Amino acid sequence: MFHSGGAKVIVLGFHRNERVPSTIDGAVAINLGRTADGRFGQRIAAVLRHIVMNRPLRRAIQQADVIVARNLEMVALAAKLKAGRRLIYECLDIHRLLLGSGGHLGKMVQWVEGRLLKGVQLILTSSPRFITAYFHGMRRLETPIILVENKVLSLDEGAPSVRDQQITGRNEGPWVIGWFGMLRCRRTLEILAEFARRSEGRIAVVIAGIPSEAEFPDFVRTVADLPGVVFKGRYDASDLPRLYASVHFAWAIDYFEEGLNSTWLLPNRLYESLENGAIPIALSGVETGIWLTQKEVGVVIDDPEAEIPAYLQRLTDAEYVDLQKALKALPAEALRTEAPECRALVSAILA
Repeated sequence: MFHSGGAKVIVLGFHRNERVPSTIDGAVAINLGRTADGRFGQRIAAVLRHIVMNRPLRRAIQQADVIVARNLEMVALAAKLKAGRRLIYECLDIHRLLLGSGGHLGKMVQWVEGRLLKGVQLILTSSPRFITAYFHGMRRLETPIILVENKVLSLDEGAPSVRDQQITGRNEGPWVIGWFGMLRCRRTLEILAEFARRSEGRIAVVIAGIPSEAEFPDFVRTVADLPGVVFKGRYDASDLPRLYASVHFAWAIDYFEEGLNSTWLLPNRLYESLENGAIPIALSGVETGIWLTQKEVGVVIDDPEAEIPAYLQRLTDAEYVDLQKALKALPAEALRTEAPECRALVSAILA
């Protein structure tokens, strides 16, 4: 979005796999080292190392006018490097340690965040609930906040999407549920596997994305033994139309950090599924379910384990076509981020 909005971007960050890019979407990428999923202490140690030995980073960003720091530990690093520059905090998740978990460690992290937020000039966040429940509700912040939802980046204004194609209804075979993206919710895997196992072929599950090593030490082997469940591995953004075309429904339920972050967030898969023609399934009461209810699209339920098998057993082709029609009626701006929005964001950051 920054690049599309007219900014020259330098990316500094950690990586979690062996492949380290030298550029990201045309932006120079500076590698800060490798960290592991779920190892918060390791990430903090890596950041502290760069705070102490920061001269190479200062040289790398000497031409920067503004610093945007994603996640709290990067705000700590940016605060050391900013040297009078405007500092922007991009917050896409609220860690459980900031919400009362973790005992003394949690209290220490909350104190550190409070100190760091005093040096932030603007906050970017992806869900209105993060603003109302956390930054305003719990933190009582007066810092300006901009809502930047995780919509699909579409720079070819007016370009057709999968939603513009003719509605085809259901093909022969089972109802297929897709679970795509960051795969970190063990309960979701258990629920989807049970759907497929008990349905006698009426429900199938397609999974694709990046499994959390902390939650699933051997995801591939685990899924290989599940009847009616297929794991297609990692994917690129260009694969999304094909992936979503292979399913009827998209699983937009997340029990990871249930009652905390997962209650408030609006995930990428919400917008990606709708933009690519799949019907999201979400919980009522959480922000994703509220969003879908307000837009009058998707399937919003209270208890997926009790409701989804019965719902899919009685769902008719005509009713599924109605779900597709509601999806198709959504305005593009509800799902896409286009060039004017990118330019407005860059202007706000540089203001």
